[in-house]
Amino acid sequence: MSENDLRIVVSQFGEVLQYSERHSGAGDPLARALCELFAMKYAYKIRACLGEFVSLKSPEVVGYESMSDPSASQGRLPSSDEASIPARRLLQVAASDNTSEISSALAGMGVFELCPLPEQQFWRMERIAERVIGRAKLVFWVELAFFATEIEDYKRASRYASEARGFSPVAWESYSLSIIEGLAVLSAGNVDGAVRCLNESIDACLTDVRACLECGKSPPNFLLVDKLLACGKRVEVLRHLVDCKFVWRIFGARIEEWIRVIESLGRPDFGTGGTWRLATQYHNVISIASGEDLEWASSRESRDQVVAEVERMRAEFNPPKHILPSKSAREKALIGKWPGCE
Repeated sequence: MSENDLRIVVSQFGEVLQYSERHSGAGDPLARALCELFAMKYAYKIRACLGEFVSLKSPEVVGYESMSDPSASQGRLPSSDEASIPARRLLQVAASDNTSEISSALAGMGVFELCPLPEQQFWRMERIAERVIGRAKLVFWVELAFFATEIEDYKRASRYASEARGFSPVAWESYSLSIIEGLAVLSAGNVDGAVRCLNESIDACLTDVRACLECGKSPPNFLLVDKLLACGKRVEVLRHLVDCKFVWRIFGARIEEWIRVIESLGRPDFGTGGTWRLATQYHNVISIASGEDLEWASSRESRDQVVAEVERMRAEFNPPKHILPSKSAREKALIGKWPGCE
């Protein structure tokens, strides 16, 4: 990965720490577990960015393999302030061959405690999901499945998605799982199956008005769109993007631009969702734990009914138009002076 990739992942790691300080300090075990899961994900990504240094261990975790429970908690997450200074140092020395400095910076950030052995990271993250009680597990399995698709471990992603399906996902969680399942079947060469999953994903957002609104305030996932476009499925992708423009109105101008690029036989850069997923899943895990999501998902409506009602609600609400800040600007506003966002 490039130096810029490392800067992005470091900034995302810092954003998770800041989010944790704002939302998991009140003793909410679900919030703490979710923030820990995301911090472990970005700790893994930081190590992956370093390539040849991925096998480094800090003195504090040498011998970790001999512990009876590699999933055991290593304590609280580091504070943003504690981790920011070594994070800045990591960005300064990452391109050097100074393994001692790199190792010291990773240890200071808490990366080694969160990801002592990259090859065991998914196993340790699974233990977090398994400790969650009830339907709230759904959120954790969805995030594990999404993480597995990010590193193209589609066999693992399929297993996690199957676990998640057992908890009756609706709306955005069902949308996310359909995208993940589409990526998995596409990796096995089943293009038509992936298209079906793409169609099912947007259907999950249009089963009723509440589902549409919930999806619309959650991050879309264009990984499958990008891969299907590379397979030549332009018509199917364009149809999907038109539906996405309705659900994710806030991205309307951006999606319109993507549609123009594709119609001109180009391939747009769909970007990534960053840590918006953490804020979404923090909201979802509370709703799912209470059963609220199943209450409003009990009645289904036709797509035409959903579209008509959502359009009516939007016309009545009529909020002032605004321009969504660029991703980098949005990250800077959220994360302050965290290294990687300068």
